[in-house]
Amino acid sequence: MSKKIIAVALALVCIATVFTACQQKLDIYKIGGNDVAVLTNADGNVVIDDENRLCAIVTDRQGEIVTYENKEPQTYWITLENSFVADNTVYTPVFVMKGLDGWEFNAIGSMDKKKTSGQCQITCSLIMAKGYEDKSLDEYLAYRDELNLEAKALYEKENYKISVEKKAVEATADKIPMIYYKEIIYNPDGTYANYSESVYFQYGKTTDKYCVQYKSANGVGHDDNFDFLEFVDNNFTVRPEKEETSSTEAK
Repeated sequence: MSKKIIAVALALVCIATVFTACQQKLDIYKIGGNDVAVLTNADGNVVIDDENRLCAIVTDRQGEIVTYENKEPQTYWITLENSFVADNTVYTPVFVMKGLDGWEFNAIGSMDKKKTSGQCQITCSLIMAKGYEDKSLDEYLAYRDELNLEAKALYEKENYKISVEKKAVEATADKIPMIYYKEIIYNPDGTYANYSESVYFQYGKTTDKYCVQYKSANGVGHDDNFDFLEFVDNNFTVRPEKEETSSTEAK
């Protein structure tokens, strides 16, 4: 099999176990904006190991696939430095999010509801609020709540109505502690100006803070039957933290 791929610098971890040709096939996926050859299983899903690493194909400087004498491709495990979308799922170093019927992933890994021109969307993002990068989630949310109170006062002066619900939840199969918000801005005529549901969580032993949010601008694409917390439980998975390993471990 001869496929040209773009050679891309990725973190090599170790040479992977070679999979038999009858069980695996080659596919090309976009990773960090580049075409990368990866292994997929018989079901067409990308091969991810127990340490959440992706199995990719060894290539030479010309981008040709390198094989062993028996013509099977040489493979290696890579640690994801960027998110990529495959199998209707977005993979990142921190989380995995499965897609939904009637939605599609955009270029940055968020999901847009079809026929809404991005006005109805589900996003997963790292919180980068200036001055709060190294602070706790509680400190950031207190700052966020303070800004919301200021915004609420301004909106209500213009006859908008604001509804805010906040509570602690345990989401995903791992029962990860998260803070849930449901925030609605109503136009003076009672229609939606903005609708959003969000969960915030702090990742592991770091101060990294993340948000998963479902939002609808002007009520476009909003579905009262869509259960956001159920979506998070069933479609969003936080990757386990990796144990520290020495560079002299087996390769």
